[in-house]
Amino acid sequence: MAIANNKKRYQITFTQENMDWLIQYLRSHGQPRTVITAMLDDYIAATVETFKALEQAEIRTGKTATYGDFITSVGNLIKKREQRELDI
Repeated sequence: MAIANNKKRYQITFTQENMDWLIQYLRSHGQPRTVITAMLDDYIAATVETFKALEQAEIRTGKTATYGDFITSVGNLIKKREQRELDI
């Protein structure tokens, strides 16, 4: 299968139970497996934007982000996603 010019294939690992459930769920709704790639790409893009904001805060304050900062940033991202999904 051809890959778009702005895309690159990566090997990543997922929990089998989660992926099996997701694939079955999508199949039961007539969705192709490629929906997973699009969904993950969207989530990664949102994560990159979140971490770019964290990077800007590091530049502004001169302090390196801590593990807690990363966890807080990801938690805020999840809350935004949940709220957006509730609004649909």
